[in-house]
Amino acid sequence: ADLLLDTLVYGAHSTATDALRGGLPLLTVRGDQFPTRVGLSLLKALDAGQEILAVDSLRDFEQTSVFLTTTPRGRRVLRRLRARLAEDGRGSRLFDTARFTADLERAYHLVWEASAAARSLAHHVVVVDAE
Repeated sequence: ADLLLDTLVYGAHSTATDALRGGLPLLTVRGDQFPTRVGLSLLKALDAGQEILAVDSLRDFEQTSVFLTTTPRGRRVLRRLRARLAEDGRGSRLFDTARFTADLERAYHLVWEASAAARSLAHHVVVVDAE
């Protein structure tokens, strides 16, 4: 496969993550509900130039998929996206499980400290460094 076409209305989620990890670019439509925003979130988390594959409409989705897969220029663009994904994608925050685990453990620790100090909190917000 050369390109994963995200599903509508409920996006590909873990299937998209697996495809991206394997070096397969994802074409998605931006949405206004959680299930339709996952594809865009994944592309942003990669920080590997993939956000251009998040389009605004079904018409753009169709035109972009046809352009990328059937025209010489589109295939060159797709090859560059795949290469960038292979180079930069694996080192991205999306696939950094050690960092994710450390951030999650830090969040648990902060919640535990607040509880141990008998502070009543309505909710907890942990800000992750954007390194």
